[in-house]
Amino acid sequence: MTTDFSKTYYPLGVQCGRKAWDGVAFNPHFKKEPLPDPTFFRHLLADYLRKVSDNPLTAAELELLATLNQVMRQIADHFLQSRHCRILKNRAEISGKTVELPSMETIFHAFIKYFPAVPTELALTDPAQMILSLESEKQVQDLLLEIILLFTQSQNPALKSTHELFFAEEEKLQELTDYRQQLQLLDQALPPADDGFPQQSQSFLTRLLEPLQKGLTFYDQLQLLRQTWAGILPADLLDRISSAFEQYEQEGFQPGFPGEPEAIPLDPAAFMNEEYADFTIDHDWMPRTVLLAKSTYVWLDQLSDKYQRQISRLDQIPDEELDELASHGFTSLWLIGIWERSQASLKVKNLSGQIQVAASAYAIDDYRIAADLGGDAALENLRHRCRQRGLDLACDVVTNHTGIESALLREHPDWFVQLSHPPYPGYRFSGPDLSEAPDYSMQIEEGYFDHSEAAVVCRYQHRRSGEVRFIYHGNDGTHLPWNDTAQLNYLLPEVREAMIRLIIDVARRFRIIRFDA
Repeated sequence: MTTDFSKTYYPLGVQCGRKAWDGVAFNPHFKKEPLPDPTFFRHLLADYLRKVSDNPLTAAELELLATLNQVMRQIADHFLQSRHCRILKNRAEISGKTVELPSMETIFHAFIKYFPAVPTELALTDPAQMILSLESEKQVQDLLLEIILLFTQSQNPALKSTHELFFAEEEKLQELTDYRQQLQLLDQALPPADDGFPQQSQSFLTRLLEPLQKGLTFYDQLQLLRQTWAGILPADLLDRISSAFEQYEQEGFQPGFPGEPEAIPLDPAAFMNEEYADFTIDHDWMPRTVLLAKSTYVWLDQLSDKYQRQISRLDQIPDEELDELASHGFTSLWLIGIWERSQASLKVKNLSGQIQVAASAYAIDDYRIAADLGGDAALENLRHRCRQRGLDLACDVVTNHTGIESALLREHPDWFVQLSHPPYPGYRFSGPDLSEAPDYSMQIEEGYFDHSEAAVVCRYQHRRSGEVRFIYHGNDGTHLPWNDTAQLNYLLPEVREAMIRLIIDVARRFRIIRFDA
């Protein structure tokens, strides 16, 4: 199944009948710009199932189901391609021979009626036009795969207790079209082939059904599919399987503690205002989280002294240290300063007389794991070892500002709060150029170095065009500006969208995010 088909027509990734679709009221959400992430839609569906089902699926289970479907599409595609099969709206071409499927178009129409496709729901097209469009784009086979997955999932033991998802609509589809028998006729027309899996059934439907019938849960089924079919699964899908497992495991994880925590009584009269617990809707994980913060570079230096060897990367953190953290009851490790930092920040500190320092952890150049910490590979190594001990990783996301020199500033200088002239006439910018970029220079106001000015902006000048911008430093409104940062402009919708996407991207990698000012 093509990615474009899935995103355009059936982006939920799971089978969802008409009643559940209307019960969630999906249509308004699919009109949003930008379109929310599929995870958002699966959470809506999980919320609906909690209201109507005695045995509802959780959002993590729906992610397992969506991943299971994607794996089965890959297996189905491989099966059909190895037999040179191409599906059209009323026939199949198999190894140069034509097999007539006169009932298939009726099945397609009924399927779209009972299992909503986004373009027809938003009145962008009608079922007949949708089928014609799919045929012209050679995607009818993708629609058939949706129906085949419906057939297989209707017999999945892991779904038997959640009839509210699609079972009534599947029965109506069968009553109206006899679609199960039509799929079996197609299956019988597909010839045996040497597709690299001689131990697997030569029946198309049996090959898809067997792993579902051998496992009672999505988790077990997905494990079996990965063990059997890893050779034909792309790397990003294998990563998704691992991520789905991790989400599911985390959903039911209960950390252990070394004993009852000490309760310290507080006198309410000591506070000006009464305090209330203010946890988010994710109330289960917050109270049980015991978070340990570590300034990463400082911690690695301390570990080097403790273990008497060079420890400078995340993948070099000893297992013994992680064992010790877990034994003390910590459930999460907050790594401060793991992103690539702005080198201009280090220059500002050095020019201010601070020599034995690093660039600020909150003057970020880009959201990449710092190369000298080992990059992404070192993080994944540490994450895997932490998960074995029940430890989640946490990180910072700084949505208020970037480093004074950053990837965003290089690519989108207009995304920052700025003026075309200095905000105060007395400002002077004759100091050293802090920029390492070939396209522009960057200077901060002279008064910063002798503390004679608050120095609220820096001077950006494009080297070729000569254009000058005075970009405001980051500030949370409580004290002087952070002069090694640049303030993002949230009045711009593209900035808000970019930060939303950044947060989603980081959230896929870290269980806990601490948002900086």
